[in-house]
Amino acid sequence: MPTQAARLAKLRAVIAVLEREGMSSRKAQARYLGNVVTPRRLQAMLDGGRIDALFAAHVEHVLLKPRGWMSGDTEVRSREQDIEDLSTAS
Repeated sequence: MPTQAARLAKLRAVIAVLEREGMSSRKAQARYLGNVVTPRRLQAMLDGGRIDALFAAHVEHVLLKPRGWMSGDTEVRSREQDIEDLSTAS
């Protein structure tokens, strides 16, 4: 998956979780993500605008995700799967 497509998919997933947690406004979501973008810019990214590496890295930091998570880094995905497999092992 191309980097921008991966970042968009991850950002949409993050926003979906925030909405389920009661943060329905872009302003509240932007604030949760550290106010590094305006609510308008957050909406533009969700509408398919460019998600730059600095923003992706910031989201990873805020969410305590490994570097590369937003970009769909396959090595990160395999490490996450390894961790998940370990946590579900009997």
